[in-house]
Amino acid sequence: MADVQAGSTGRAVSAQGRRVILRPVEREDFRSFFAWRSDLSEAHLWTTQGRRVVTFEQFVPDFERLLRDSIVFVAEEIASGESIGFARAYNLNLVDDIFYAQMYVAPNYRMRAHVWELAALFSDYLFQYYPLRKIYAEVVAHNEYASELYARIGFKNEGRLRDYVWYDDRFWDWLLLALSREDWLPARERAAILLQVEDDVAKRPCHEGGGVAVDGRSGMTRA
Repeated sequence: MADVQAGSTGRAVSAQGRRVILRPVEREDFRSFFAWRSDLSEAHLWTTQGRRVVTFEQFVPDFERLLRDSIVFVAEEIASGESIGFARAYNLNLVDDIFYAQMYVAPNYRMRAHVWELAALFSDYLFQYYPLRKIYAEVVAHNEYASELYARIGFKNEGRLRDYVWYDDRFWDWLLLALSREDWLPARERAAILLQVEDDVAKRPCHEGGGVAVDGRSGMTRA
């Protein structure tokens, strides 16, 4: 859904699901982006440059440049109006019809259906509004959660740079994942089914001695 209003917030919306909207970045969002960027427990998700500790004043001009060169949306939970992450397309190449995608979700939302909905909404938006052949995503091999998320919406591994990124006292491989337009349509249907299953699990009553255990591995993807 494009260019509608986000219910009671009155903000323009670029894509909307059942739980999450994607909306344009506003000036008041800069602090949220800075907080995500400055969380040292999340530094392993970013590039080497992104791991630098900076002040808010240093962050702003770099972020403004990023906004000029990228397509960036805030991911906002519909129920609470809380900003829970973002989606970004960069390396915008309309000669070869490829974009690169990056998605980030705050830790307390990573094991919820919001994550799958964000990834599906953003992929669908890019294929709907741009004549793309492929969307690429770059993931460090230690970020298994991101690799699994991308795989579940149809991304395939198309490349690997071995021992490329230093983290946790060792080097890790750098993975290049890709989602083609041809693969997205069936993946879109699977994503819708997955979201429904996640919804059903969330609504299931948890009895004493039962319930569902979730492995809270870190991360979404890098910047």
